[in-house]
Amino acid sequence: MVRIYRRDGTTLRPIEYLLNNSGDPMEFGNVEDAKNFLRELGFTDSEIKGFVFETVDIYPVEVKAVLDRVAEYIVKKCAAATISGSYLIHADDLPGALLSPELFSKYSSAIADIMMSYESVVDADVDDDAISVIMYLDYYPNCEPTHTETLDGTFPDNIVPLDPLSKRQFMDAYTTIGQIEDLFIVSEILIEKLPTSIKKAILAHHNEPATIQHCIRWGLQATKEIRSDWHTVVADIPSDE
Repeated sequence: MVRIYRRDGTTLRPIEYLLNNSGDPMEFGNVEDAKNFLRELGFTDSEIKGFVFETVDIYPVEVKAVLDRVAEYIVKKCAAATISGSYLIHADDLPGALLSPELFSKYSSAIADIMMSYESVVDADVDDDAISVIMYLDYYPNCEPTHTETLDGTFPDNIVPLDPLSKRQFMDAYTTIGQIEDLFIVSEILIEKLPTSIKKAILAHHNEPATIQHCIRWGLQATKEIRSDWHTVVADIPSDE
C-alpha cells in the first residue's frame, strides 16, 4: 500500500501525511492511485512532484501467503499455456477457491510484484482487471520462436525448459536494498524527532549542500528507484555470477 506525505521545502519540518477523516494516514493500492487522488483534489502533475509516495507493507501474514500461492499458480499457468512468452490472465481464470475476483482486483498489484520474484518473469503489469505477463523463452515448453530468436528460425527439440518457479537469483540483493531503504526511513524518523533547537544547531554547524537530512532524503529516493526498476538493474549481469 502507499501513503502520501510532503514537507514545506525545509529539512526541519516534520513529515506531514495526507490524513483521512479519522486522522490516520490515507492508504492507496499503488502510486498511480495515489496520484490520481491528488489530481481529483485539483493538484497539477508539477505540484504532485512535491509529494513523497511511501510504500508500506500492511498485508497480514495470512493474506501474503494466499498472494504467494496465487502468484505461483499464475506463473505455472503462463509457462504452460504461452507459445510467445506473453500471456494475459484475468480474475475468472483463477480457481474460485484460490482467490475471488474481488480480491484479485484488490491485490493484483501486489500479486504482480510477487511474480517479479521469479526469474522466469520478465515483466508483470496490471491491466484493468487482468495481469499482463511476459516470460523468458527458456522457461516455457511450448515456445514457437521467430526468426529473430534463432539464426535459422528453429528451436532445438532437445532443449529442456527451465523451471519457471525458480526464484530470481538476485532477490537476496534486492532484499538487501530494501533493508537499506528501511534504514534510511528509520534515520529520517530519528532526525525528525530531534528537538528543533538541536536540528537548527546541527544545520548551523554543518550547512554544506550534503547535510545529514539531504543525504537521508536522496539515499531514500535512490533505494526506492533502484528497487522499483530492479529487473533492469540486473538485466545484463550473467546468471552464473
